[in-house]
Amino acid sequence: MRAGETVTPNSIILVMSNPDVQQRAIDAELQLKGAEADLANLQATLQSQILNSRQRRPASSPTTTARSWTSKRTGNSPRTV
Repeated sequence: MRAGETVTPNSIILVMSNPDVQQRAIDAELQLKGAEADLANLQATLQSQILNSRQRRPASSPTTTARSWTSKRTGNSPRTV
């Protein structure tokens, strides 16, 4: 503004700033973006682990798995009574 200018309700007559506050706001925004990137990476890793575990899991019943474990442990094959 210059001396003698007409002032309206929308006129900016003073601009205040604080460089320290501005720098902290920028730092906080960068920290947020970093945290969002970390979250996206963790979600992708988790999704990949879920898909990998589904591909490795054999299609067997709990009974078959128990028999297999018992025979490996004892060295005996399962018998029918």
